[in-house]
Amino acid sequence: MSLSDKEKLNELIAANNIATWEWHIPSGDTVFNNHWAEMVGYQLQELMPFSLTIWRNLLHPADLAKAEKALDEHFNAVTPFYDVEARMQHKQGHWVWVRMRGRVVQRDVEGKPILMFGTHCDITTDKQAKFAEQQHKHTYDLLIRTGDIANIGTWEVTMPPTSPRWDTVTRRIHQVEDDFNCDMARAIEFYQEGESRERIAKVFSAAVNEAVTFDEEFEIVTARDELRWVRTIGIPEFHDGECIRVYGLFQDITQVKTAYDSLQSLSSTLYNVMDAASEIAIIATDLEGVITLFNRGAELMLGYKADELVGKHTPMQFHDSDEVTLRAKELREEFQVPITGIDVFAYLPRRDGKESRRWIYRCKHGTELWVQLVVTPMYNAQKQLTGYLGMARDITLQEHISFELKQFFDLSQNLMCIISLQGYFERVNHAFTVILGYSEKDLLLTPYAELIHPQDIDETAEEIKRLYDGDKSLGFVNRLKHHDGHYVTLEWFTTPDPDTGKLYATAQDITERHRLELMKTEFVSTVSHELRTPLTAISGALGLVLSERLGPLSAPHQHLLKLASDNSQRLTFLINDLLDIEKLAAGKMRIKLQPHSVTALLAQAIAENQTYALEKQVIIENAAAAIDAALDAKLDRFRFLQVMANLLSNAIKFSPANGRVIVNAEVVDDAIRISVQDNGPGIAEDFKHRIFQKFSQADASDSRIEGGTGLGLALSKQLVEAMHGRIYFDSTPGQGACFYLTFSLLKSNT
Repeated sequence: MSLSDKEKLNELIAANNIATWEWHIPSGDTVFNNHWAEMVGYQLQELMPFSLTIWRNLLHPADLAKAEKALDEHFNAVTPFYDVEARMQHKQGHWVWVRMRGRVVQRDVEGKPILMFGTHCDITTDKQAKFAEQQHKHTYDLLIRTGDIANIGTWEVTMPPTSPRWDTVTRRIHQVEDDFNCDMARAIEFYQEGESRERIAKVFSAAVNEAVTFDEEFEIVTARDELRWVRTIGIPEFHDGECIRVYGLFQDITQVKTAYDSLQSLSSTLYNVMDAASEIAIIATDLEGVITLFNRGAELMLGYKADELVGKHTPMQFHDSDEVTLRAKELREEFQVPITGIDVFAYLPRRDGKESRRWIYRCKHGTELWVQLVVTPMYNAQKQLTGYLGMARDITLQEHISFELKQFFDLSQNLMCIISLQGYFERVNHAFTVILGYSEKDLLLTPYAELIHPQDIDETAEEIKRLYDGDKSLGFVNRLKHHDGHYVTLEWFTTPDPDTGKLYATAQDITERHRLELMKTEFVSTVSHELRTPLTAISGALGLVLSERLGPLSAPHQHLLKLASDNSQRLTFLINDLLDIEKLAAGKMRIKLQPHSVTALLAQAIAENQTYALEKQVIIENAAAAIDAALDAKLDRFRFLQVMANLLSNAIKFSPANGRVIVNAEVVDDAIRISVQDNGPGIAEDFKHRIFQKFSQADASDSRIEGGTGLGLALSKQLVEAMHGRIYFDSTPGQGACFYLTFSLLKSNT
């Protein structure tokens, strides 16, 4: 049965999924077929009566102007057909792409459109395919550009194995020409001989035979013999169980590999440095305070192993909780912000960049340590805060020493102070405030010079200059003003710090001692003066009587007068020795050092004491006569002879009858050593340590028998040291004693 032409047309329209419409323009009446309504998800009766307004409402707002413009252009005969692609809203809410085509088939005498026929065709699938194709092309172009920038190329091998296809980037990485072609064997040969070449062959075979994707790093040797690191990705494609091709990416990672190796080396170095810092505890935490790093120094210091704490605990594991609570309170009160948890350690580092503070660490086994902890924030490459780094140094020993020094400083009964280069006290101890009557605050605000007695200022300045010039402190005395107005006499021992210029000084209050010594000096001087005048008259009178100018004397009378004369002479020596010692102590004795021949002075000393030796029946032997007479030393002639007289008289006094006193001299290095040796009873062991003290005598019976004041050796020691010499002795009880004097020799001009 044959179909009519209309039926054929309808079948053709239905087969091609085309919707038809007819529009009577003056009246607005429109006729659609069912397929037009179904295209947008409706039944035809749902849209009836249809109008131009319904059509406009179904169009996408962005496409409405375009559709109306195309319609106007066709109505005005600008275009022969109405043809536009637009979106219409489906009943379910999504958009359907429709191609709307039509033509005016009837116009009035003025050319205005009356009747128009047209079709609507759903082109959504075509649009999506075209869009996908555009997106694919865009993505492909983007990948090509990205690959070129990132130096990532592509490759492909079709099965059975043919010559690999390389893109431009892959060829560039291999440093070959753009038209370079090679077979599989040559492609494999680019890989470094050995491990890399064997591995690429193995993973490629696994891809072809076992469908295993690979992503590996290899070393290749380019066409220009350059060694490069590359990343090769291979993806096998199978069809019906057979591999039809392998394709993938090829990337030059030489710089990345070098940088990574350098980073690994740096990380290894840093790790080794941190572990080598065995005396520093290095501990890092994340933002929550959980420990992320615990170095070897921290293990040794705290007794924990890293794996006991890392990722599991915060520093509160070894901090004193009471101390942390107190610190949190301090921070809250100071900054008026809530401080909890890790913020106790992290708030100031975040704000100021770091914090250095003393803390208590509690070790795993119960001991406590004082540490100086420096905490700093850690940031990543994007300058985002990632955690905190703490470096702690054990200062327990220093703290104990500091405490002990503070105790020593504060509890010392002597004055102790530190004076700045500007002349102010930087620190004074408690004794300073007790002895001078000022508060510590007053002393720290007062220049040191304002306390010095006006008469002592110049001498004090000279002493300080002498110390800065490198001389040693010898016990300098000056007077400082007490808070009540009187002056306190102090004996200072001071050391300057060459780096800071500060003076570190200690002083003893010698006000009372100074007063007593002054009284003693005045008493000795007065008594000596008052004794010397009548003693001179008595000695003169006794000498005149003993000379028998006034008449002959009987033997008993002569003996008594001789005894009185000797004791008068001894008293004169005693007074002279006392005056000399006081002069030395007061620094008033003038020592005049001049070059003298040592042998000449020794000969003179022996001659002056020869009478006393003959009286005691002792021989003085001058063994020094054999040395060079040109040996000179800087000496005070009178005081040297006084010392030798003391040594010779002692040696003669304690030598037996017919005994021998030997005077000798020898050169030792750049000095001359003089010795006076006797063969008397020697010096008892229990007396040796007192032999140079004033009024010291080994046995009171000796003084009565032999005579002596106990001042001779004490005076001799002070005189020798005043001439920059040294006196000492050597003695074995029962075998005599030997006293030594040493003086520096003057260098010859020849």
